[in-house]
Amino acid sequence: MEEVDTDNLAKFASEVWPGVWVGAQESAVFAPPDMTILCVSEQRPSDEPLRALHCPILRRFDHAPWFEAVPSALDTCAQLLSWHVTSKVPILVHCSEGVERSPLTVAWWQKRRVPSWSWGEIYELILLRRPVAQIRTMWLPEEYQ
Repeated sequence: MEEVDTDNLAKFASEVWPGVWVGAQESAVFAPPDMTILCVSEQRPSDEPLRALHCPILRRFDHAPWFEAVPSALDTCAQLLSWHVTSKVPILVHCSEGVERSPLTVAWWQKRRVPSWSWGEIYELILLRRPVAQIRTMWLPEEYQ
């Protein structure tokens, strides 16, 4: 894996696992050319680099103020993360602020990798490297909580 220029990227993103970065929307413009960008927000930002992938992980219910995570979308992101880690290709997972959706995406990937880990254990590791992350397992359908 090539070294990632972390000077500008680290202003908006954090490396939470080797080669796996979680960040805010602004971090995408600082991602080096060899880094895959995965946006998990509902809308693709207008200034998003063209090479970025877009996989929204939440759905909003009509006329309701709450969201629910979509397990099939999270599984797609988890497969992508697994491939990148195995292939030693760095990946940036971002949402608008890098606080809720992108950490949840990485937590889902870890839970799929190591089912015996609790959500608390996974988020504890994420929070060590991305202290602004917020636990959002309540967005998951009940059977996944």
